[in-house]
Amino acid sequence: MQSYLNFVILPIVILMVSCSEPPSWQPVDVSQVVLEDIRIERFDREFGRLGADSLSENPVANAVALHRQWKTGYGNFYADFIEGMLRIGSAEDDLAIPDLLAGIGSNPDFDHLRKSVEDVFPVLEQQEAQLTDAFKRIRYYLPEAALPPHFIAFFSGFAVQIPIGEDYIGIGLDLFLGADSEFYPELIDTFPQYISRRFTPAHLTPRVIEAYIYDSLLEKPTQNASFLDHLIYHGKAFYLMDLALPYVTDSIKIGYTDKQLAWAKHFQTQIWDWMVSEELLYQTDFSHFNQHFSEAPFTVGLGEKNESAPKLGIYIGWQLVRQYMERHPETEVQDLLQMTDAQYILSESRYKGRFRSR
Repeated sequence: MQSYLNFVILPIVILMVSCSEPPSWQPVDVSQVVLEDIRIERFDREFGRLGADSLSENPVANAVALHRQWKTGYGNFYADFIEGMLRIGSAEDDLAIPDLLAGIGSNPDFDHLRKSVEDVFPVLEQQEAQLTDAFKRIRYYLPEAALPPHFIAFFSGFAVQIPIGEDYIGIGLDLFLGADSEFYPELIDTFPQYISRRFTPAHLTPRVIEAYIYDSLLEKPTQNASFLDHLIYHGKAFYLMDLALPYVTDSIKIGYTDKQLAWAKHFQTQIWDWMVSEELLYQTDFSHFNQHFSEAPFTVGLGEKNESAPKLGIYIGWQLVRQYMERHPETEVQDLLQMTDAQYILSESRYKGRFRSR
């Protein structure tokens, strides 16, 4: 990597840059969009019934009854929960699973986690309202998009944050307890601090929307897709985040700290120039450029004292698609999603590493 990328941040310049935002994704009025209010099913509370207090008299018998209720009432989610999240066997095993569930419920750590989840999330009204607003905006732009029929809150011992199944989006509340949660330092090998700092209630709705966008609205890049293809793929995803979550900060959308976002904004032109000079745009070996789309504390080789932002491929792709849509306001969102020519989007955006409005 070229030496000119050993940037030194100028705080006063960063302050100026961070205050300017492109104007192409102003909130639209969705008051007339027809969509039932989203309700999040509280399986976390159902699962909490396994706690030692409620099952002390006959834990296995009670677990048998709960297992039968959940298998009937939660269908695909419950099967995925048992088999893919807890990983304790097949949900169809009516003999072994209740015994294993009773064992989980009798563990003091289980009840401690249950109480922590309840303390942080006694109600989910705010999150339900946020999700309702976000999906109304998605329906406004993409009226034919299929929305998830079920939203199910749960805790699984920190197994997964936002699983998506055949007919549901799951919300792992134990991975949104707050950056200062007592649990996360014990999980540092699995969730380094640069990841767990985002395990806050404020990130819940953005992570649900991000997971939905990638799972349901975008076609994944092919195996031989170029670096530019990946830029546009992620750029489309985060442009949709702009539309669905117009009141959420860019830092929360992409998972940056404020300093990382300021760094990426300030050095956007140099980052783009470096990507071009290194002839990254048309490379197709994903292993060669994967680091620019992956979670990391910073981008190796860029910046001083490890202050650079990670996931720069996502950030640059986001700005590129933003500029394309700013220059082409006649483009419908559905048309943008169907565009497969990444080179066309790049050319028509006239992106040079800095946002320029029409």
